[in-house]
Amino acid sequence: MSLNQVRTMLAARSRLVARVTAATLLLTLVLVLVLPRVWTATSDVYIDYRENDPINGRAFSAMLDESYIQTQIDMIQSQAVADQMIKTLGLLSGADARNGSVEHNELSAYIKRNLEVTKAPNSRVLTVSFSANTPQKARDYANAIVNSYIAVSQRISSSAARERSEQYTAQLEQLRGEIDAIQDKLTQYQKETGIVDTKEAGDLELRRLNDMSTSMLALDAQLEEARARNAAIDGMLKSGVRPEDLPLVGQVSPTNDLRNTINILDNNLGELRGSLGPNHPTVKGLMAQRAQMQAGITRQANAAIDAQRSNFQRLQAQKDALQRDIDTQRAKVLDQMAKRDRIAAYQRQFAGVEQVYNTALQKYDSILMASNISLPNLAVLRAAEIPTEPSRPRVRRSLALGLLVGLFAGVALALLLELSQRRIRSADDLLRDTRYRVLGRIGRRPPTLSQAKP
Repeated sequence: MSLNQVRTMLAARSRLVARVTAATLLLTLVLVLVLPRVWTATSDVYIDYRENDPINGRAFSAMLDESYIQTQIDMIQSQAVADQMIKTLGLLSGADARNGSVEHNELSAYIKRNLEVTKAPNSRVLTVSFSANTPQKARDYANAIVNSYIAVSQRISSSAARERSEQYTAQLEQLRGEIDAIQDKLTQYQKETGIVDTKEAGDLELRRLNDMSTSMLALDAQLEEARARNAAIDGMLKSGVRPEDLPLVGQVSPTNDLRNTINILDNNLGELRGSLGPNHPTVKGLMAQRAQMQAGITRQANAAIDAQRSNFQRLQAQKDALQRDIDTQRAKVLDQMAKRDRIAAYQRQFAGVEQVYNTALQKYDSILMASNISLPNLAVLRAAEIPTEPSRPRVRRSLALGLLVGLFAGVALALLLELSQRRIRSADDLLRDTRYRVLGRIGRRPPTLSQAKP
């Protein structure tokens, strides 16, 4: 079928097309006038969120932005917001206001049905629209939806804050109890041991032990020296050296004095023996005096040897006593070190729990502030106002759409009638449907392309 055939068909049915178009347009006008007016009020809400939420402990990222915004849209359209709106406006009273009642369910369904929430791509601004049969009702319901959404959001946020606050309060009480218990144990142990944990006291006892060890080293050196002297004296005595001839005895001043006196007596005796003879009373008296002096030298020598040997025994006794003192001091230092280690363990445990407590207390302050001061994470950019024109029905758009629909319906009906019962409307119908040539045409003939050319 050519375009010329379609044109001739529509031209032949032009009145039908016009009547159908006019009827459709008239019907559309009647419907526009008959249908009730619907008014739509809109409000713009800016949705924001904290990247680090101190209450819920969440960290948002840009990838979660769309899901977060969609969650807020679902919250606005939720049953909780509808219930809050009904309660705020006082739309129901008595038994009808009870959740689950027939009136309450019907009103909730009405609110959800006439509520629409939209957003532009890559935007955090939501447009909340509500449609009603009066402009005042549309405005009031739209603003009530936004306010109810804010109230529900704040209630959820404050509820989470209260829960976290209660959890932190319980945790702080537990930590405080642990701190008090550790402090009591530390104080009780210090009372039992009598140790005031000062570094100077521990260093004093350790220095005392070091001084005793140093004295022990010096005493060992003296003891070894005394042992060597005794061994040398014993060796000389065994070899036949007289005690008075020992080098040790030569260091005794009274012995040297006696020896000098004996030397003088020997000189005098030598002179007197030659002149007086050995039996002379004077010579005998000097000989007796010399024998007493020699006996004194022997006594002095024995006394010096005994003193040397008693010095070794004295040093050995001092060593034994000092060793006992060192052992006692070492045990005391080790015991104090063990007690101080236990005290240090209590102190480390106390410091660790105290650090955890201080950290939890700092975070508890922020959570407590967040639970007491409710900061909304949204803002109303534009409150709903009374609409000046109804949103439905739209007269111009409806009439334009009715015109297009009527024209399309008329054209479709005309083509349907023509195709159901074909008639010859143009020369193309004869040329396409018969094998005979067209001899002529009666009436006005529209110019063809070949005739239009010069």
